[in-house]
Amino acid sequence: MDSLRTSTRHLPARDAGPALPPSRPIARPCRRVVFQIPPAVTSDRLSKRELDVLALLASGKTDAQIAARLAISPRTVSTHISNMLNKTGFSNRMQLVVWAFAAEVINLVAQR
Repeated sequence: MDSLRTSTRHLPARDAGPALPPSRPIARPCRRVVFQIPPAVTSDRLSKRELDVLALLASGKTDAQIAARLAISPRTVSTHISNMLNKTGFSNRMQLVVWAFAAEVINLVAQR
């Protein structure tokens, strides 16, 4: 144990950068998250297959898992997701899934 302490004493000091003042919080707690659905975005613009992909995506499945479940290729899954992003105007999958829950396009269902 003494050899470990001795060896660490001779390490060069690293510049940790400026320290935050102790009175300043690092982050403020988030009180409320508001997600606004663009009025032009509606689920009727999505095909049945896109809705199937969206439901599986929202359940946390990967492209490969969605492809296996729907008997399509992972590339087709990516294409469906890309088409949904283009139709809705969102820039990523997370926005798409949040919108789907907020607009009640998909619902959480407890599985037994």
